[in-house]
Amino acid sequence: MPETTLHYDSAAIVEAFHSLLPLGDEILIPFSVTEDTLKRNTSRSSDEITSYLHRFEFESFFLSVIYTPKRSDLTSAPSTLEVRISLDRSETLYFFMPTDLIPFINPKDMLCRYYPYIESPERLASCYRDLLESLVPYLDDFERLASNDETRERAYRDLKNEMARCYGEDIDKESGKGEDYDRALAAMRFFHFVKWKSSFYSSNEYAAFCSGNTTALSAIAFRGARPDYIKHLALSSFGMPQGNFTAVRKESASLPACVEATRNARNTKIFAIALAITLPLVAILLTLLYFAVANAVGADSLFYSATTAAAYIDILSSVFIGAFALGIVSYPLILRLFFKKRYAAYRPYRDMNRESEKKTLFPKTRYLLLFLCVMFTIFTACRGVRFYEDRILVQSRFIPSTPIQLDYEDVKSVEAKDNANGSFYYVITMENGDTISLASFMTKSNCEDIQNALEPVFERYGITVDDGSDAFDDPFDPVNGV
Repeated sequence: MPETTLHYDSAAIVEAFHSLLPLGDEILIPFSVTEDTLKRNTSRSSDEITSYLHRFEFESFFLSVIYTPKRSDLTSAPSTLEVRISLDRSETLYFFMPTDLIPFINPKDMLCRYYPYIESPERLASCYRDLLESLVPYLDDFERLASNDETRERAYRDLKNEMARCYGEDIDKESGKGEDYDRALAAMRFFHFVKWKSSFYSSNEYAAFCSGNTTALSAIAFRGARPDYIKHLALSSFGMPQGNFTAVRKESASLPACVEATRNARNTKIFAIALAITLPLVAILLTLLYFAVANAVGADSLFYSATTAAAYIDILSSVFIGAFALGIVSYPLILRLFFKKRYAAYRPYRDMNRESEKKTLFPKTRYLLLFLCVMFTIFTACRGVRFYEDRILVQSRFIPSTPIQLDYEDVKSVEAKDNANGSFYYVITMENGDTISLASFMTKSNCEDIQNALEPVFERYGITVDDGSDAFDDPFDPVNGV
């Protein structure tokens, strides 16, 4: 191997390994052999560091070892350690991942060299050591590829061909809008291409492969456009006995550990416990809210249908939806209180994803569901029939609106219908043909109280109550046609 400006041998790796220092509980910053080799890529805010770069330069190429605490434009997962290889010092855009080059050097090498979801300084140190030690045997090969014009150009050509297969077109095709535009477009496509490839190394299928499930990738390898390396792994591991191969040491298996901890934490039995706790709690709170609003709305009425227990069936859907949403919100607390070991294993991965989840709609949706359940309960409590001394008010819509006012002079008839249990209920028919049925609200326990409240009003307005016997078969719609 030609002489290099920084020969990164095993001794240097050990020195770098021992110099790794965590700064704070959430941000892990690895330092290189000398502090001069550390470069920081900053975002818009100079105080917020998004990635940490160790560049090890050789005669014809250089390696960039990058740790990214959060998700970025080039990482599909948070807390990621990766390597980028440049075979041409004059090329400022394109770079290679180890998986782009090593299969051509040693097709049997299937080791993992992309480490997402690193949850601790100890895991970072282990991944850092394994990653660089696995590349030492290939430094001569990288130098040979970089120093030969033909092999170097072939490597870049193969990289661009894979991009063309991903996009379905020649990415170097001139647009006619100028060199700067074409360069910017190529950069945008390449960054998207790198993130697309890295997403497969952050998948559950690749995690299963790293843990010894050699057939895990076969389900996704040939389904549409896939990275060449994923296809290579699927073909190379075909027929290999299960469990006889691991792509990463247990101490450095950050992604499989993340998948296992997440699977153990997100358990249907635990969620069932959360629902068992939240369901009665939500039912009690919404019931209290419902009747508080209903009693306030119908405070001066002789009879208000929304204050009867039978009307509560209208908000059962709110109870179940609210319990489900609150169950999701309270799930981490249930996990922390009753499943402490699972929570301790899962918490680092939950914390590293918290910032990314805030940018999605899912956390907001949970609270939006709770808000909608509360509003639906309030609107439902306002919906119903209110009887006053001088008028009848009908609120038949769930959305806020002015209730329909009916005068007793417009009542055509009132019939008392018999129930099978010995109780009765009123069916009120208006002059315009609309009917109001109280079948759902007059139960055996309250029908006489309602009779004592309403019949004096009916008598005052000269309305005779007919004692009919035909059953009225529409118990769920108190207002038909209003």
